[in-house]
Amino acid sequence: MIRKAFEPFGIRLKMDDEASFFEALIQYEGLKNKQMLEATFEAERHELSEIWPNITYQERNKLVNIKINDLKNSLRYFKNDKNKIIWIPFFDELLNALYHNEMAIFDLDQYYRLYKHFKERLIPVKTYGLAPYTSDFMDITDLISGSDHRIFYYHPLKSIFILDASLRLKRIPLSKSMCQVHPLNRDLIQLANAVMSGDEKIYLNTLMTSPLISDKVKLKLNKVYKNVLIEKESK
Repeated sequence: MIRKAFEPFGIRLKMDDEASFFEALIQYEGLKNKQMLEATFEAERHELSEIWPNITYQERNKLVNIKINDLKNSLRYFKNDKNKIIWIPFFDELLNALYHNEMAIFDLDQYYRLYKHFKERLIPVKTYGLAPYTSDFMDITDLISGSDHRIFYYHPLKSIFILDASLRLKRIPLSKSMCQVHPLNRDLIQLANAVMSGDEKIYLNTLMTSPLISDKVKLKLNKVYKNVLIEKESK
């Protein structure tokens, strides 16, 4: 579905591992925002077609922003490191600012082209670092967020993900049967806190006692857990 959404624009998204999958999710949210902002602008321009040629750019922008602001209440966004709102994470800060406040500029051909021809304006999602990886922008459950890490739960994959400042992703798979109903944040946060403790013994003990870890995985961990205990005690 995500790949097909980008294909009409000549864009082939890479989705060959979990990291690139989440990048694609972020881009897809941005594409939905982009298309809804453009559709709202076009609808308002059509509604005002009788007076549109006779009003100034500032007046057009003011009228359009009334409708755009209503739409924004339903759209997802995040803020970059300069505290600027980003609606479209595959566009730079300048283009996002135009979509945010200056959509009347899309009367001009060079900007109107961006509706369909924007491949050359794409920037990497990693430009914005950890900022897009939040439940404000994706269907994830935020567990722990810091300046150099994110830990979140993604229900479709029944897994906790740990993301560092270099955007390296690690996964903790959870019990599919236990996660058929969205698990309580308390259990998820307990696991996330164990990850952040940096103590291997605490981490393994939490995995071994968590109701969200399957018995099969616990059996595999048991040997590792015992070895860690023996090593710790010998020290």
